[in-house]
Amino acid sequence: MKEPVLSVSPLQSLFRGIQPQYAAYFEVADMTRRLALTCGTMVFTSLGHFVLFSLSVAMLSLVAHTQLLPFDTKLMDNIHSVAHWQTLLALIVLLVRDASMFEDSEYEAVGFVLLSINILMLSMLLVPVAPQFKAELAKVIESLSASASHVRSTLAAAPDMVQVSMSMNERLSIIPGVRVFNNPSFRERRGRGGGGGGGGGGASGCSGGGDSE
Repeated sequence: MKEPVLSVSPLQSLFRGIQPQYAAYFEVADMTRRLALTCGTMVFTSLGHFVLFSLSVAMLSLVAHTQLLPFDTKLMDNIHSVAHWQTLLALIVLLVRDASMFEDSEYEAVGFVLLSINILMLSMLLVPVAPQFKAELAKVIESLSASASHVRSTLAAAPDMVQVSMSMNERLSIIPGVRVFNNPSFRERRGRGGGGGGGGGGASGCSGGGDSE
């Protein structure tokens, strides 16, 4: 996000990927749409009112998204367009089934036609952004590989870190007034694990204020 105020906001995770002019209210409007299609439809007891309300919300949401294009990448805009069209298509299928207008035809054939239209619609929306989708997927894979490499390097350096800790304990033990407390259980586990070296032994704590010799 390039907007100077929003880019440093502690709440930027709530509107990351949204254009600055829509950042203030897009998530609220989108959540309202989702609640209207899930919880709001439960208010109606008749199928006609249910379908009318759902169609109204779905069509208004689709038109608003198509005109505003609130996301900062075409990939996200097209993916959300797919979601809006899928919602509208589900309502159309519900109307087709309830109207019983294909009683003389096999519902399998009608379903095949609707499925074909759905596939063509998805192709028209997603094929243009396929290169961008591949680039984003490559970034995710690269990030996961870097994280895995960092974890492996950290695990490989663990014995050296333990050795440094033991050397530090030895240095602390010679300071007057400082007592080093060794953890026997840690020393035993380390001994079983094959770690060697060092006479201070394991994780330890130190305290000052003792009698100096």
